[in-house]
Amino acid sequence: MINMRVYGSSGLAISILAISMAVGLRYLLSGYLNSFLVVVLATILAYVPHELMHIAVARRLGCLSTYTLDPVGLVLTLMSSAFPIKIIMPGYVIISAPYYDSFTRRKIEAITASVGPLTNIAIGLGALLLQLMLTEVLSYYVTLILLLLQVIVQLSAWIAFFNLLPIPPLDGSKIITWSPLTWGAMFTSSIGLMLYLLLF
Repeated sequence: MINMRVYGSSGLAISILAISMAVGLRYLLSGYLNSFLVVVLATILAYVPHELMHIAVARRLGCLSTYTLDPVGLVLTLMSSAFPIKIIMPGYVIISAPYYDSFTRRKIEAITASVGPLTNIAIGLGALLLQLMLTEVLSYYVTLILLLLQVIVQLSAWIAFFNLLPIPPLDGSKIITWSPLTWGAMFTSSIGLMLYLLLF
């Protein structure tokens, strides 16, 4: 059987393009190239740190880790471009832990799973604060910057919320089995960010 998986930076680059298409296809089809490029940049700033933090923390804990493109997740991500609700799961980080007891493995999986959504919550809140600070400034370039920040907040909030759903193989399923309180705090934070976007 042919191995359809793509690993490392190549897989990450394809994932960025897929997410950008899912989120910003309407801009591309309408001829708003600048807005689509803003979506691409926002995707890089919201999605890449999430995955890199998974890798960095896993390696810090003595594990082997790499990003891999998932063919099924990639197709679902691209298909979601036709729907209001986006499925952002084009790939994931594979972690190989040199530990055999289930307690240590669960702990490592929970910690590495937590840092991705936490990164998005932090990025989303930071972008939201910058957006609020710049809303009074008017010019073409600042308008593009505001659009960039808005898309970063939306993507970060959605990536955090989606990944924290307690459904395997998402991050939330690993976190909740290790520490329900940690999962609850993170999930509540992501919901709060989502509600702010919906209300304001």
